[in-house]
Amino acid sequence: LLGRDRLVRLLSEDDQLQVAAAVESPMEALAFLSRRRPDVVTMEALGESGLDAVRRIMETTTVPVVAIAQSPNDGVTEAQLIEAGAVAVVAPPPEEPLDRDGERGRLRRTVRA
Repeated sequence: LLGRDRLVRLLSEDDQLQVAAAVESPMEALAFLSRRRPDVVTMEALGESGLDAVRRIMETTTVPVVAIAQSPNDGVTEAQLIEAGAVAVVAPPPEEPLDRDGERGRLRRTVRA
């Protein structure tokens, strides 16, 4: 879908955003969140495992989650991700140069909000 390295690169392009960590799994995210409190969690939310990850993060912290997911997402809808606690769901932006600043800019604006 988007990929962790690409997500970090995309968010780092915005001088108003600072990436606090890039983790490989929901379990690593939960461990990080037990030690630190970033302003927002941005994560790919793929299928049921992504939905479960949003739920688990919201059960253990009040940090807002911006979920990145295709809709429909392996049987999981945007409404389900919002119900699980995500504050926003955005589509993964296409690679440059196809997008320029359309979806890429939308993702960064959503994370800043």
